[in-house]
Amino acid sequence: MKSLSIKNLHKKYDQTEVLRGIDISLESGEFLVLVGPSGCGKSTLLSCIAGLEEITSGSIKLGEKDITHASPKDRELAMVFQSYALYPNMTVRQNIEFGLKISKYSKEEIENRIQSAASMLQIKELLNRKPAQLSGGQRQRIAIARSISREPSIYLFDEPLSNLDAELRVRMRAEIKKLHKKVKKTIVYVTHDQIEAMTLADKIAIMHNGTIQQFDTPINVYNNPCNLFTAGFIGSPSMNFIDVKIQKNGNKYFINLKNEIQEDNFLYLDASYEYLEKYLNKEVIAGIRPEHMQNGFRSLEISHELQDLKANISFSEYTGADAFLFLKLNDTDVIARVSSDDLKADGENIALKVWTKKILFFDKKTENRIR
Repeated sequence: MKSLSIKNLHKKYDQTEVLRGIDISLESGEFLVLVGPSGCGKSTLLSCIAGLEEITSGSIKLGEKDITHASPKDRELAMVFQSYALYPNMTVRQNIEFGLKISKYSKEEIENRIQSAASMLQIKELLNRKPAQLSGGQRQRIAIARSISREPSIYLFDEPLSNLDAELRVRMRAEIKKLHKKVKKTIVYVTHDQIEAMTLADKIAIMHNGTIQQFDTPINVYNNPCNLFTAGFIGSPSMNFIDVKIQKNGNKYFINLKNEIQEDNFLYLDASYEYLEKYLNKEVIAGIRPEHMQNGFRSLEISHELQDLKANISFSEYTGADAFLFLKLNDTDVIARVSSDDLKADGENIALKVWTKKILFFDKKTENRIR
């Protein structure tokens, strides 16, 4: 296993800078997911790590080895592509062994590696078939088996599940997670799917406009986003953003979430929000996740942190166990995620509980988290 270190990496195409000072430090065996919207630079960064793109400036180290300008074949890595990149005229066995033959391994070593990879991914019965005879999920397993057989120091995955249907993506996610536990190698994985990012990663790098907005664990990215972009990108449905004025009554700060049925919907904040003093009587952006506005929380431990919020349901979406209620607070459309057991009809009023300790605040000008 080897660590990965990227320092101040820049990449330009002519005068267009697509990567702007990327810094990443990844421990041996960690699973890093690069996630962000289309065009944010995540696939370009992966290509730079792979040596498929020459960087403009900065450095890339694998363990103690500087691979900044090394050719792809000398980087001790294997890449799994979105399109599988299998040779259609070759059998599964031939696809796996192709790179091993080029590396001039012995016949015995090649066979051992093929059998090991095939066993790990449960594809032994497919070795004599050709790609056209396989499903999308099977082809992806072959592409991964080909990478495993090379026994690299680091694995690179470029949106490997994007061509699969929803059910198969869930199954393949689990397979990739199991694979990581077995091989215990460093993995860099690109996706635009936040669910993949949250379920697979040890560390997540949220990318936007060629920069890393936040590099952290999935839990911290979700609970402690550093800015408005990260807060809105992670979470499904995404976080609600509501313009509010910070007010104070005695030594308690509060905000007002007015709506069609209540002009005054005051939510009081506990003592931990003292950092809002400098924003007193100013407008900021309050961030509230849909699951923190419910019609009933199970935990009694947080009952003292729950406050009442009455609102009118514009319309709702039934999803099975949950329902999404669309409300209007401070003239802003927001979503509450509630239990569907006692779902009310569109147009009715509902009494919700808000977990006030989970409300985050953001500066309107900088869009950075206030804390």
